[in-house]
Amino acid sequence: MNFKTIILGVIMAFTLISQVSAIKCILEGCGGEARQCRSRAVNLPEKGPCLDDDIGGKCLKQRSKLYYVCKRCNSVIGKNKQMPHLEPEGCAHDSKYIHIKGKIPPPDSEGTSAAASEGESSSSTTHDGIPFYNFFNKK
Repeated sequence: MNFKTIILGVIMAFTLISQVSAIKCILEGCGGEARQCRSRAVNLPEKGPCLDDDIGGKCLKQRSKLYYVCKRCNSVIGKNKQMPHLEPEGCAHDSKYIHIKGKIPPPDSEGTSAAASEGESSSSTTHDGIPFYNFFNKK
């Protein structure tokens, strides 16, 4: 094996890891990409009930959790951690749920950005005759 093959293998391994650590947002109407949180915030529990829609109600068996944050709506999505190499926890469900509901941003209308739609620009001339544009005037 030569050096180039090893480097290519390492790059491919990191590429696959980044693809695995993202899921699709489950908030209705969002459809954004949610990336896995690398560090767990204090208010996000390490374990919790499964909450999968099981026969006869919600599954309440304790499972380890992974958390994902949607790039588009900032929702925090909880997901049961899969541990195939260890002893299975409580159940084998692969459920996802909204832990913290975010807000779906409105679509841009007619290609204008949010900054351009918030204020108006005005122009004036300085005492030397040079045009001066002010973009930070509020409506």
